[in-house]
Amino acid sequence: MNKIEKLLLDNEKESEHFISDLANNGCINGGVSELIYYSDTCKFYEDNKDLIWEIISDYAEETGHDIFHYIGDVQSPTIFENNMTWLAVDITANKMVLEEK
Repeated sequence: MNKIEKLLLDNEKESEHFISDLANNGCINGGVSELIYYSDTCKFYEDNKDLIWEIISDYAEETGHDIFHYIGDVQSPTIFENNMTWLAVDITANKMVLEEK
């Protein structure tokens, strides 16, 4: 289990349907309280950069798109790290929901 899966499962213990709600709504809506603020998402990115790149790179390869197709506007390093973190969490939540079915 990787750090993102653990984060999601820990939140699921606190709030029923957390992972499926996150998969439907994404991090952008503040679904993961630990990853709302730039200071938190950037720290998470720095601490988990390799994992985040692996998740997003694999997803981009699976879908046939470039990584930058998914992360949106990257006007600054802070926005880039935030978007990468949120995307990796969103992808992980979606995969976890699909694995449950």
